[in-house]
Amino acid sequence: VRFNAMTDDEQFPLSPLSKSRSVLGSPPVPRRVRVWAQEAHTAGPVVRLLGSLLALRGDIEQFGRLASMAVLAAEGATALRWSTGEMDVHRATAKKLEQAWTNFVKAPRELTNEMMGYAALHLAYKEIVGAIRGRALIPSNEELLVRVAVSLLGGSFRSLEDVEAAHLSLVARCGATAESPLIYL
Repeated sequence: VRFNAMTDDEQFPLSPLSKSRSVLGSPPVPRRVRVWAQEAHTAGPVVRLLGSLLALRGDIEQFGRLASMAVLAAEGATALRWSTGEMDVHRATAKKLEQAWTNFVKAPRELTNEMMGYAALHLAYKEIVGAIRGRALIPSNEELLVRVAVSLLGGSFRSLEDVEAAHLSLVARCGATAESPLIYL
């Protein structure tokens, strides 16, 4: 497993993200979630989800835990083989993130802030799993956030600043608050 050590200046000016699609595995972002983001009266949950993820943009430890979980999942390590306590915790956390995402898709307005944060982390986790399975570098934190935004909102974002601007635009359109609580695994 290789980590992407490129600086943001090297990565984003001519970022391939605008040319490539997200690598999200299953479950993919349903079309209806993208539609929610387009309408002011339904954009609130998407604003909260994206805000939860943007609140973690500088949290290297959190993204490191996601990467560790993703390596375990992508390499196919199962409970049938040998396992450590840490591996079991990673598997349980991955299930919790997936359940939060499933709940978001079913009833986004009913999620607590904590569950909303877990749903957002699930999208980042799936991006990392997809990168590992595709034998690509694990994306940097900022590139990961850009990829999740592309998956969640559609369109093409070239930088984290583009994602933040889109988030603030959604906040303004639906009258929500841009602040989201920090969620830790």
